[in-house]
Parts: sequence; C-alpha cells; structure tokens
Amino acid sequence: MAELPLKVTQTFTTDGAALDWNIELHPVVKREDSRAFMDRQLAAGHCVRGWLEASYYQLGADGGLSYMAAMGGSGILDYALNFAPRPHDWLQLGYASYLSSWCLINAGPPESNYGFWFPGKENDGAAGWQFMSSKYGNAWMGSSFPGGVRVPRGPWHYDGEIDLGFGGALRMAATVLTRDPIFDWCAYGGTLKVAKDTLSIVPRDGLRQRFHAILDEPNDAKSPRRLKIELDRDGFAAGQNIVVDRALKKISFTLENRTGDNHATGLWLAFPEKSSYSIRQDGKQLALKPTGNWDYPLRAELNVARKPARIEIVQELAAKPVRADIVVDPNSK
Repeated sequence: MAELPLKVTQTFTTDGAALDWNIELHPVVKREDSRAFMDRQLAAGHCVRGWLEASYYQLGADGGLSYMAAMGGSGILDYALNFAPRPHDWLQLGYASYLSSWCLINAGPPESNYGFWFPGKENDGAAGWQFMSSKYGNAWMGSSFPGGVRVPRGPWHYDGEIDLGFGGALRMAATVLTRDPIFDWCAYGGTLKVAKDTLSIVPRDGLRQRFHAILDEPNDAKSPRRLKIELDRDGFAAGQNIVVDRALKKISFTLENRTGDNHATGLWLAFPEKSSYSIRQDGKQLALKPTGNWDYPLRAELNVARKPARIEIVQELAAKPVRADIVVDPNSK
C-alpha cells in the first residue's frame, strides 16, 4: 500500500465484505481516478450479491446470506444515496441487502412457539451466522473441527459474526422516498400515501432517524436531486407522517423525545445542489452551521423538550446556497 499514491482505509472488514472506503488523495491522483476506483468496486460487489432471484435468502445477499450481506450491502445503498447517476436499481438492491439478514433472527409470537427454525421460548431472539440453502451442507466452523460440522437447511445454530452484520445494517437503516421508473412513487422502509401535491411517509425502517429523498430532475434524468436528513438522537415520531411536497420545497415531521428529559440533539442535513433551505422548530427559525462533513454539510441544533416538536425544512425562494464556511443565524442583523 505504501507504493500507491493514495491512502485507503476500509470501514468494515478485510475479507471483501466492505465497500465503504475512505480515500485520502495524493496530489497526483485525480478526483476522476477516485470515482473510477469506487465504480469498479461497486461493480465487483455485484459478482457476489444475489440480484436475479427474488428469494428471501438470495436477493441482496452474499452467497450464504451471512453477516456480509448488510456489510457489503451498506456500500451498495450508500452508492445509490450519494453517487449513482441512475440510482433506482442500486436502491432496490441496496435496500434488499439491508432487509436480507434480519431473517436469521429466530423470533415469533407465543402461538408460533417463538420461531419456525428453532422453536421454544429459550430460542426467541437468537440469531444465526449464515443461511444454509442446500438440504444439508458444511458450515465454516467445521474447518477447524475434526470431521467438520454439518448443518441442515436454514439458519446456522451458531451466531458467529452476525453481530457485525447487524452493525452494518443499523448504519444502513433509513426511510427512502423516490419515484421509481417502473413502480412510480415508493418509500423504502416506510408506508406511503400519495396526494395531489404532497407525499406522506410513515417511517418504519427500525430506527426512524434517517430520511432520504432521491428524485429525478425534470430536465436531467442523470442528475437526481438528493436530500438527506439524520438525527443525532431521538427520532421521527412513531406512526406520524413525514410530509414532503413533490418538488422537495418543504419537508415537515414530528420529533419525538425518546429519553423524556430536556436536551439538545443535532439535525444533520444535505440539500440538493444549488438550493438553500431554512429550518424551523415549532415555527422558530434555527441557525444552520457548517460541519466540514461532505456527507452532511450542514447542521442545526434542536432544543428537545418533553413534548413532541414540529420540524419544518423549507426551501428559500432566493436560491442562495449556504456556504460551508459561514454560520447562518436568523437572529443576527
């Protein structure tokens, strides 16, 4: 690595599961080189990820539906949310990766005896390491065990590294609004109601802390508008709508206090290019501060009380983008 004119740091593991790279460029390495490298990595990820068959143990998963399903899938979804000029295929595959390995959790209501694969209350909530799709086969841990370890079809009865996979999945958890060229308006990780001028999304991704909207530009299908919201803590109120207008000019939601005390939480924001927005909490405009983070260039601090708060993100009529080196304080003269 020392001979290469760039420094590469891998976020997750060294076994090829990770596709999320941090690249510090050398002066002789062009931005185009970095982008080409990333595109090749993501294309290579397709070689080890199911996309032809729609079975729950193949779609979006690695070869054995293991802990790597979500870890590598994190790069697929990140590419869709931030980079892909045509994001819809990447969104479908990336979100399938997010959902895939949760099926390794053995769980169910009492009437099902707490799970299909390993029934019994003592097994409720346990997770397998990988999925055996064959009728019978060898498990990885058998390589160091005399005679090997044979397992039947279904989740392995060893948890192994699945905690790493669930960690990757929690980093992916988000509700994503888009307009698919085949399926039209849809919300990944949420329910959606479409009205004449607005879209109402109830987030159900498991965390309710991230929301993304990816919509095609009216005159440029290769450059979609991207808007991203993430909360430091607390979350979007359970069962309450995130309301978005079709042009992404206004987004509103109810913030729930998850700890019951008075505190501050950060609202991280990334807006479509060449656009400017203001943030209001219960009608009061908040200051926007630069973060130095390309993923979320701006941040507003929310003062969270015990009762829910109404947050509004409204596009400014004068398209004056907020500079990343200037603090915008609505109370300053």
